[in-house]
Amino acid sequence: MVIILAIKKPTGVPHKFDEVKPPAFIQAYHELKVRCTKQESILFMDAVHPTPATKISYGWIRKGADQLLETTGSRTGLNIIGRLNRNDISSILVSKYDPINRQSILDFFHRLRENYPLSDKLHLILDGGGYQRSERVKKAVH
Repeated sequence: MVIILAIKKPTGVPHKFDEVKPPAFIQAYHELKVRCTKQESILFMDAVHPTPATKISYGWIRKGADQLLETTGSRTGLNIIGRLNRNDISSILVSKYDPINRQSILDFFHRLRENYPLSDKLHLILDGGGYQRSERVKKAVH
């Protein structure tokens, strides 16, 4: 008897995906673009944590054989915060931090202000990172 198994990599879905939020964000973003003046900038900001690590996800290994695959360390990456201005995508600002926390976010906000006159209004679009939602960060941006 022959048994044929079909194996495929599963598709991931964000664990807190909400079907209502993306269309609402898109609508709010379009409205913001329409009402912005020349003294206002829309900035996208995010923290990234690239890791040069080999991660074993799946593969074909002969049954009964111990196939060892050498991997790299998992904590050897960088912690980077960056911003992109939607009106000038050639102008980026990137800073390295260790670690990324609410203090590094606040420091990055100060670096942002060095690039824009205080009279200009900045609209920052951030993701839901916990360090970006802290009360101290919220107070700093208002």
